[in-house]
Amino acid sequence: MKPQIHPRRTPQKATPLMILTDWLDTIWNLLAHPTPDTFQQEARKAPGKFVSALIWVVAAVTVVALGTMLIYRLPFDFGTIAILWFFAPIAFLFFGFSLDVMYRKVYGAKQSLYDEFLYLVTALLVPFMLLSFLLSLVPVAGSYLGWLIWLYPIFLLVQIIRALTRLKPGQAVALTVLSILLGGTGGFCLPLFLLAMSGVMPGVF
Repeated sequence: MKPQIHPRRTPQKATPLMILTDWLDTIWNLLAHPTPDTFQQEARKAPGKFVSALIWVVAAVTVVALGTMLIYRLPFDFGTIAILWFFAPIAFLFFGFSLDVMYRKVYGAKQSLYDEFLYLVTALLVPFMLLSFLLSLVPVAGSYLGWLIWLYPIFLLVQIIRALTRLKPGQAVALTVLSILLGGTGGFCLPLFLLAMSGVMPGVF
């Protein structure tokens, strides 16, 4: 099954400002104009965004960690932040990898969409990471709101997958759910495995 997306934009020598502009435009368009045409058009910006995607993830978890420490008057813990820097990017990378591999292996697609998946997933989920954190600060109902808000980006993610792959609704839902499970598992287990193999955490495996 061939994805019906526009040809990828030819990578050019982009300045940091151009890269940032691409990200901000994509984030805004995904949230303000969540249509198949938008998803396909924004996917063209994916090439060359690997490093900047990791920077966005690291920046988001840093803001959440520092905000939590400041608001709840917790002592600064660099170790916790360093662990988040390590685990969070791997979880995003593994999630994009799971989407791409399952799409190609299960549904017989030949073209890899890893760059597109990683770019759009990051542009979609990073703002909701920050929004979920802010909502969790609301008294009484905050913890529930912080979790409920995730239903919308998951819905959008299914629509993004459908737009890029032309899968049927049920197939897109299955691909999304399985990739979330695999991405979460891989994002947690793979770093532990690497730490154990490096001797940092002997005896884990």
